[in-house]
Amino acid sequence: MAFVKPTLFDGVKTLVETKGELTGRVYPIGTTGTIVECMNDAYIIEFPVPGSDKAHGYFEEFDVVTLRADQFTVTELYKPEQKTAPFSRTTS
Repeated sequence: MAFVKPTLFDGVKTLVETKGELTGRVYPIGTTGTIVECMNDAYIIEFPVPGSDKAHGYFEEFDVVTLRADQFTVTELYKPEQKTAPFSRTTS
C-alpha cells in the first residue's frame, strides 16, 4: 500500500495507544478521529469523547492528541466538495 501524506480533515486510525491532552483519557490502538491541525513533524488529531451524549447518539465533547505520521494511518481522505470533515466514532 502506498503512503498517503496526511492532510487537514483526513479521517485517521491510531497505530499506538495514546493519552488525550484535554481529558487525560487513554485511547487504545485503533481509535478513529480527524486531523484538525498539521505541523512540520506532527498532527493534532481530534477524537469525540465516548459516551458524552449516548442518549442522542452524538458527541458534544472532544479530546485531542498530537501524533507523528507513523503513529496513525489515513482511513478517509477529506474531500472539500463534501463540505464536512470525516467523522468517525472511537472504538469501544
